[in-house]
Amino acid sequence: MREFAPSGEPPAGRVCSPAAVVAARQRAMPSPASSLLEVLETALRGALDATGAGAAGVHVVEDQERATLRLAAQQGLAPEEEHAAALAGLEDSLVGLCVRSGGPVRRSGGDAAAPGAASWERGATDFIVQPLETDGAVVGALWCLARTGELAPGAEAGLSLAAGPLSQMIVQHALLQSLGSERHEYELLAEHLRDAIWTLEVEPALRTVLVSGSVSHLTGYAPQDFFDNPQLWLEMVYPDDRPQVMAETQRARDGLAEELHYRVRVVRQDGELRWAHTRGRVTRDGNAVRVHGLTTDVTDHVRLEERIRRADRLSAVGMLAGGIAHEYNNLHFAILGTLDLLLMRGDLEDGVRGHINRVREAAERASEITTQLVAFARGGNGSREDLEVGELVDGALSLVQKEFSTLGIQVEVMHSPLPLRVAGNRAELGQALINLIINAQQAMQECATRRLTIATGLDADRRVFISVADTGHGIPAENLPRLFDPFFTTKGAAGSWVEDRAATDAFLSGRGLGLSVAQTIVQEHGGDIGVESEVLCGTKFTIYLPAPELVSPTPVESEAFARACGGRILIADDEEAVRLVCREMLRRLDYEVAEAAGGAEALARLEAEPFDLILVDLQMPDMPGLELIRRINEVPAERRPAKLIITGNIDEVPPETCADLGITGLLQKRGNLDELVTKVQLALASRPIRA
Repeated sequence: MREFAPSGEPPAGRVCSPAAVVAARQRAMPSPASSLLEVLETALRGALDATGAGAAGVHVVEDQERATLRLAAQQGLAPEEEHAAALAGLEDSLVGLCVRSGGPVRRSGGDAAAPGAASWERGATDFIVQPLETDGAVVGALWCLARTGELAPGAEAGLSLAAGPLSQMIVQHALLQSLGSERHEYELLAEHLRDAIWTLEVEPALRTVLVSGSVSHLTGYAPQDFFDNPQLWLEMVYPDDRPQVMAETQRARDGLAEELHYRVRVVRQDGELRWAHTRGRVTRDGNAVRVHGLTTDVTDHVRLEERIRRADRLSAVGMLAGGIAHEYNNLHFAILGTLDLLLMRGDLEDGVRGHINRVREAAERASEITTQLVAFARGGNGSREDLEVGELVDGALSLVQKEFSTLGIQVEVMHSPLPLRVAGNRAELGQALINLIINAQQAMQECATRRLTIATGLDADRRVFISVADTGHGIPAENLPRLFDPFFTTKGAAGSWVEDRAATDAFLSGRGLGLSVAQTIVQEHGGDIGVESEVLCGTKFTIYLPAPELVSPTPVESEAFARACGGRILIADDEEAVRLVCREMLRRLDYEVAEAAGGAEALARLEAEPFDLILVDLQMPDMPGLELIRRINEVPAERRPAKLIITGNIDEVPPETCADLGITGLLQKRGNLDELVTKVQLALASRPIRA
């Protein structure tokens, strides 16, 4: 096995002892006040709690030439198991397999007893080993095992997250051993961890005994601040969470607890709110009571939990919304169709025609709300369409125009003189634009001049842009790099988060994601968001989206179009109102129209007489629409009609399914009769000429 030279960096992917890594990068640090064993055992106890394991441990490479591993620390092994695990070979254990391969190893059920497992590993019902790697070299392995059942969900990801800090700890321990100073060893480990390591004396008086430099990463405060003011440990905790910390500390003072565990919010020195998880061990020496602890920033984990909960809620809402939308679109299609038929009458008085148009506009608006509800509940359905940028902007402004007028916000829109189009999801891009508009409104709440300017156009790189500019207070330059971070706020000075309950409520409820969500949506559309800001002058956000390639439409041949102006059409839909509207419109255009209230009736009509086109509803009680189309495809080609889907949700049928089943088009029930006629003509024009 190759080794690297002590004077250089270790080669990537090699198995090395911690001492070999140390030889490659020695440096000195202030002295520590605790041993590696204590820290590892604290970490392993945390691993047991998090994974539900029966035992956990850390092996380090003792001697790569002899291919041996040493058990550095463990929790939960019986004495005989600990003895067997004390020296593990690289060739005859699952831990050794992990170190050799440099990748995680998992065995469950009877697999743990498979060849290659050591005697102490074979009793496990679930066994996970994660390599400990630093500077490209595997220096050991972190493992946990269950003796009954399986480890907790997420155990594999949790060990992976813990492996990095533990690798650093092991290497730094070996480094400081080479310097002959256990105190220096501890602080070197602590300095390279993102977790804050500390020791507090809580009796006879509160004082900070030890704190690692990594506390600055979590809190923004320097280590010396905690020595100067021991009460800072409590003062930086969010007020609503302080009783929990005080109660846990009191239990330690009273001898009622040997270990402490709590997750609370902390307020950084710069005012940012973070979540922190603390694990501590209580020790006693005469009258002195000390707590040795490790505090981890778990903000990302909390956000992930919230997203999962939100996804679960929205999944249920999405199913409900989808069902509501389907039923509503049936009614909406019938309402709009009937109104269009009325408007086609030439004997309507102008006043009556105006009333009908207003009803029609209200129905269209209701359809848009239904579409937005489904898109929001399902997290955006991802369908893309050709969108006119001006319409997108006007639609977003229509939602806030009344409120902005009430707030005294002047709105100025400068549309590009060129027609601008993008390919995208209307609901998602609309949400991104609304988020930027609302952000601008909030930025101008306390300003004397309140003006919102929206402009569209093409930039020098031929990208379509939509800019949203406000006359707010502006954003300091140092905050711009973090502007799109979830829950980031620029409200208040250092420490003002504690008093800003509205901002805290936004954090807890999952709000405060506006800019982050907008950026995610735009990037998923192949674009990006730029920001320019000047303090006391205002801020401008600009959405950049790729312009679609211009493709000339393929003209419909005159002979095909002539065939599209006549023919026999069968409407298969269980909603009588939908059939009636389609029938009346198509008959006015001289089509012969027949109806079927379900799939079975449609097949019977097709068997009895020929049709040029069939309109198929996707959701019929007796037979799904796609099943009906598959049955139609079994009809001989000379009697097989063209097929047009009519549905309340166009995303129910993927494009590849349409191609496979020979579906010539899809018609949304939230559309209008003009769209119906166009889709029918195109479908008829595409059918082959019959002999």
